[in-house]
Amino acid sequence: VAVIDTGIAYEDHDDYVQVPDLAGARFVDGYDFVHDTDHPNDDNGHGTHVAGTIAQRTNNGIGVAGIAFEARLMPLKVLDRSGIGNSADIADAIRWAVDHGARSISASFSAVTNQSIQTTGNYIKSKNGLYLYAADGTTEIPNRTITDLEDLDDYEFTLTEAEADALQTSDYETGLV
Repeated sequence: VAVIDTGIAYEDHDDYVQVPDLAGARFVDGYDFVHDTDHPNDDNGHGTHVAGTIAQRTNNGIGVAGIAFEARLMPLKVLDRSGIGNSADIADAIRWAVDHGARSISASFSAVTNQSIQTTGNYIKSKNGLYLYAADGTTEIPNRTITDLEDLDDYEFTLTEAEADALQTSDYETGLV
């Protein structure tokens, strides 16, 4: 599962330490698109929270169990310590994940509309067996759009942290709001 977010506290490197909740979790190589390094460490906390929800280990006496605790996590940092990023880094991270074998992508950000995201969506579509899990509804931005894809029925979208009353269109229309 590629976690495209603020990074993951998955390793002991420089000033960063792995969070105890992820001890024993399985990781594959990732990338930090914000700082252009091979160490996508989390300086915000959100990406680590998402990673724990997905693959935090069980039967270790620490915290709770992730929903897929045997999954391998691919940390991809596209958001800085303030949770701000850009469409180009997001598109690059999605392509990187696809090209490096991700079978699922978890993405938690709002207000992403851009031609590079549209092109990346079409790239995802060309790869069979990939699921994109996108969370929206984490901010109060009106008329926010994750992406406008011509045929969303060809994609698997799971909205987590979404408030049903904030959704203005369904996945059967031209976009997710």
